[in-house]
Amino acid sequence: MTTDATENAKPDPELIFIVIISIVLAVVLSISLMIYENPKENFSTLAILPDTYTSFPEENASAYLMKVQSFEKGPTEYSSVVFINGIPRDHTSFVLNPGEVYEGKKILDISDIQLPARVLIELHTPAKKYTAHYWLKQNK
Repeated sequence: MTTDATENAKPDPELIFIVIISIVLAVVLSISLMIYENPKENFSTLAILPDTYTSFPEENASAYLMKVQSFEKGPTEYSSVVFINGIPRDHTSFVLNPGEVYEGKKILDISDIQLPARVLIELHTPAKKYTAHYWLKQNK
């Protein structure tokens, strides 16, 4: 009678244990990858709208429109400070929910400012700081 080698071979318990552990780990990893949601990036945008200011002011005032849009996960407190040549000139605070937009028109008194001057807006959230600026220059 011929016996086949596979009929008499006994399974190796260590090999069976390794295969079972590998299958369990593969299932757990697959499920966690399907359930795991990539976290959304939190950020906001700050812009000085280009058609709302002039770099060559004709009077002792400089006007601009600041636009902020929230892409944060929840309600976010914002605080903005406007500097002219490094000197704080204006401050604004507001709260936005995700997707909301804030537009604020500002008119700055520049009667005591020597031109050229840099107008810098710093926008602060609890986690980040954003900046935007424009220049004031002598009339052409």
